[in-house]
Amino acid sequence: MAEIEFVDCGSCTFGPTISNRDVSSFLAQHQQIACALQVIDTNAHLVRLRADFDPVNSDQFSAFVDLIETIWSDPLMTSNILVFGADDNTPYFFEDRILLLPPNRATALIELSLSAMYRIDYFNLFPEFLFYSFLIGGDVAFMQHDHRFKVRAGQLHQFTKYDAAAFGPRFAQLVLLYLSKIAQSVTFVRDGADFVGRLDLWRQISEGGIAPLNFRIQSMREYSRTWTLQVEQYNAYFEANEYRTWSPQSSAAVIEDKIALNAIHVKYFSGNTVGVLGSSSSSTLFSQEIKEFKGASNVVSGNIAAGQAMLLELFNEGYVGFEQSFYLSRLAALERDQALYNKIKTVFLERYGSIARVVDHLAHLDDLITTPPPEEKSPKRRRRR
Repeated sequence: MAEIEFVDCGSCTFGPTISNRDVSSFLAQHQQIACALQVIDTNAHLVRLRADFDPVNSDQFSAFVDLIETIWSDPLMTSNILVFGADDNTPYFFEDRILLLPPNRATALIELSLSAMYRIDYFNLFPEFLFYSFLIGGDVAFMQHDHRFKVRAGQLHQFTKYDAAAFGPRFAQLVLLYLSKIAQSVTFVRDGADFVGRLDLWRQISEGGIAPLNFRIQSMREYSRTWTLQVEQYNAYFEANEYRTWSPQSSAAVIEDKIALNAIHVKYFSGNTVGVLGSSSSSTLFSQEIKEFKGASNVVSGNIAAGQAMLLELFNEGYVGFEQSFYLSRLAALERDQALYNKIKTVFLERYGSIARVVDHLAHLDDLITTPPPEEKSPKRRRRR
């Protein structure tokens, strides 16, 4: 077995002082790795185990170490980043509960500059994306893009006009470049186990619960197939919507529009409804998203009629946003408008039904809308003596 040196870095940053949880998590994890590299050999491979790592027992941990050592001992694998799984929709989003870096990558991670973070969209400032995008590299426009937008926008993983405006006809080319970068520097642990003839160890740690298998994709073959399917879906969307006016020069305007939307998003979720209502809404690319935040802000601030009208107008246009659906369903239930409530409930569940909060919210409203409103009692008349 390889020589192992354990380093316990503890908590290295004052996370609660940072409002963005993802950035706080990234800074804490990055500082822990930096502290570890100060006391271990820089030529050593780095295995970072998060606090929620559970080896189950010593046999499972030994099997885990044996497998990683065997994979990295192969000359074709020794310089590769090892990953256990990958997200379906977001590039550079690999499992980071166990971070497995060869010496050159571990050292490079400490040199990650703030300028590298500044080119990432606000919604991709989470540890997995920041770690792997910096280490793997690729097209800057591809890294700048908010790939999770379509999921948050309730598009059921379908592409949006934001994606089309940002990539134009270049999406397939960018995906091909991305996959080539992955193939050069990343190996899925399951693939590595197969390559070195130790699938028995893979089965032992995966079935024993030590391997973090939170993502469906656990092999490069499946990862490539998933991205090929995304290219097909994107091309179909791009052609069907006839985005003929796209040009490379427009990408800067798309980024500016997205930054403006992010700023409104931050104001909204920090409770600054006045700031949201006073924000400029000149964006044509995100006009519906901005209108949703303004409509919801009107409802929250007490201007219910105006807010409800804005959100209903979006609903009739076919737009389905989370905040819009949340407040429209509540208002329809309070008004005992069963027909409207059923319409909103149907699309809300269709788009966001996997979120427990949505199911609980609608269950409460189901009870509310079937409960008769309390009758107003007439004031008692005082008897004259």
